[in-house]
Amino acid sequence: MPIISSNVVYLRPRAWSSSGSTQTLSPATRLGGSVAMAVAGQRALARWSAPGPHEDPDDLREGSRYRDLFERSPTCLLVMDQAAVIQRANATATALLNEAPTELAGTSLFDRCVPSSRPTLQGHLERLAAEGAFDSCEIDLALGADIQLPMCLVTLNLGDTPEGPLRSALFDVSGLRELESGLALAASVVEHTSQGVIVTDADHRTIAVNPAFTTISGYAASEVLGTVPTVFRTDTANAHLARQVIRTLRDQGHWQGEVWNRRKGGDAYLEWVSVNEIRDDEGSPIRYVCIGSDMTSQENAKRELIRLAHYDDLNDLPNRPNLLAQLNRALVEGKHEKYLVGVLFLDLDGFKNVNDSFGHQVGDRLLRFVAEQLKSAVRATDLVARLSGDEFAILIPALKSEHLAGQIAEKVLRQLSQTPFHDNGRELYVGASIGIAVFPKDATNAEELLCCADQAMYTAKNAGGIAYRFCGKSTDGWTWNGNPMESQLRRALERQELGLHYQPRVSVRNFHIRSCEAVLYWERDYLDKVAPEAFIPAAEKSGLIVPLEHWALQSVATQTRLWTLPNRPPPRISIHLSSIHLQPVHVERLLQHLAASVSAGGNPFEVLVDTAAISDCNDRTIAALNRIHGLGIRIALDRFGAGPTPLRQIKSLPISRVRLDPALVRDLETDPEVTSFVGAMIALAHSFRIKVVAGGVVTPTQLKLLRTHRCDEAQGALFSPPIPPDAYIELIEQASQCEPDARHTDRAVSERRTPGLIRTLSGGWSRVVSGILGADINEKKS
Repeated sequence: MPIISSNVVYLRPRAWSSSGSTQTLSPATRLGGSVAMAVAGQRALARWSAPGPHEDPDDLREGSRYRDLFERSPTCLLVMDQAAVIQRANATATALLNEAPTELAGTSLFDRCVPSSRPTLQGHLERLAAEGAFDSCEIDLALGADIQLPMCLVTLNLGDTPEGPLRSALFDVSGLRELESGLALAASVVEHTSQGVIVTDADHRTIAVNPAFTTISGYAASEVLGTVPTVFRTDTANAHLARQVIRTLRDQGHWQGEVWNRRKGGDAYLEWVSVNEIRDDEGSPIRYVCIGSDMTSQENAKRELIRLAHYDDLNDLPNRPNLLAQLNRALVEGKHEKYLVGVLFLDLDGFKNVNDSFGHQVGDRLLRFVAEQLKSAVRATDLVARLSGDEFAILIPALKSEHLAGQIAEKVLRQLSQTPFHDNGRELYVGASIGIAVFPKDATNAEELLCCADQAMYTAKNAGGIAYRFCGKSTDGWTWNGNPMESQLRRALERQELGLHYQPRVSVRNFHIRSCEAVLYWERDYLDKVAPEAFIPAAEKSGLIVPLEHWALQSVATQTRLWTLPNRPPPRISIHLSSIHLQPVHVERLLQHLAASVSAGGNPFEVLVDTAAISDCNDRTIAALNRIHGLGIRIALDRFGAGPTPLRQIKSLPISRVRLDPALVRDLETDPEVTSFVGAMIALAHSFRIKVVAGGVVTPTQLKLLRTHRCDEAQGALFSPPIPPDAYIELIEQASQCEPDARHTDRAVSERRTPGLIRTLSGGWSRVVSGILGADINEKKS
């Protein structure tokens, strides 16, 4: 029984079983059935429209009923001749074509078609004339200037009849076209998606897969049809998961999660699977659609991120965080099992020369070579890590004795010295300075143990390199090449082996040289200059720091008397002051030396006191610092931000400057949290009206970040290393010729004169500062 709606006739599908298969009539066949009914009426109408004298009255009534069917049918019905000239049309057709019946008769259907459909209509007529009684086609009718309607034309050829041989029906197929387009789009999406799609029946057996499934799994469709996908299989290792999936689908109709599958070649892979249940009108499941995404690349990327977080990218050695984590575990085990844990800190000797001479690519290959040499020199239970640059560390767990750590260090040095590095015909040798620290003697936590080994390494390097030193023997025992450090320092004072260099401090705002820091160094007759960090700890431990810094104060006073600058006040000098001087037994002597230095030189002093020294200071310490300030000497805090910030003491003491902890400046580029912390510390100091100095600035990025956070002054290798007194005063004289005149305020940088100041310094600093100034100037101009 047809279902009639608007101008379209839909027939209920007539199905039948044939060899277990089911077939459904095509839309054209269904439309033809409706046309056959209409044509049957046309035949009766033709026969009974002019009744003869012997016609049966019942037949006449039957013809009347068919006439009514033709006229009142909601389907567009036409009577045409062989050339598609319309002879008659029912009311639905005239309404569709927007013509009166009398005006429609005698017109051609060709005139009603869009030009592109006319060849189709011509072929339709030719097939009817040549092949028989029935044909169908699709044409587009032009119903107005911009209106086109797709129609299915179904025609019966009745042969020679008074009104013409053709009986046609027109059906609106725009809905069918949209449906077909939608189905084609859905099929194309499934066909071309990169995700694997499996469709199963209600019993979870595969009935269809898309090409992506074959690409991902390696199985062809014919190999999996009728099988149960892994997500539904309850007879495998995934049985628990399968039962959970089936239960979730029953309750919610959908499930998604990770599933381990196996490719045809046997490789396991992780897949993100989404399963949806399709139900019929009665709510019973009839299909399941499984969509799977291969997560192999995501899983590999995740593993790579984990590797990069814990291993060095250059040579695949554990990095510093990984070393500290494993060192902490080793210390816990060592404490529980009562055994020693050793740490070797290595710094390559001469690596900078290789980098400078042959380039960073050769340097990288050398670092990979060294990593392999270190791994071959240690035990299987030891851990080799790369900390940064040319610094390595070796973790020795379950150490039986300190002597064994020394043996391992000797083996490493021997391995490096006897095995050359070959690169493009070159033969290079590299040595190392090694510091050794042992738990629990030297330190009880990982950071301190590594720090002790680092200090011991510097002792080995200052001894000439290609050597190792124990922390307990070379720093805690304070011996150097078998001689006590204390006796060597005492002789250094007598032999005048100590000296002072001066490192400029530069205004971050306008890059003028504002002050300098006096840096103590030790120049031995048979060694290069010894850095302060190598002997100051020994001097503080032995108490020699008191006479050393008294000598430094006198030397600064003497030096500044020799510095004369026309029309310019002498530069402010900052000098480090050990907290030992603030103890009651030393403070009076310190004040005497400071007063003598100020009166002799007339130069503004600034003393740097470690922030930790005032954290728990008593009233006598506060009084001593106030007395120092009373001499006209400014007070500055060193290593600001390294520990708890003593806000109460900062508020009560006459502090004019703070210098950021060098570790914070070093990590500015690599740690966003440190960058934010430095900004907060600068803002905190400014809230107390205290200026901020950044020491150890070595890169342009550090300078830019400090400038962004409104740091006041900076010093470091980026600007200038500590230089002799004559070189520093020459630098001041050259800089004074380039500074802006009185018309320029201190808040602005003179675009004309500042580059002249920069040219007096190193070319590297010139490029850095010029770039920053250029950016600032461009911003002002824009």
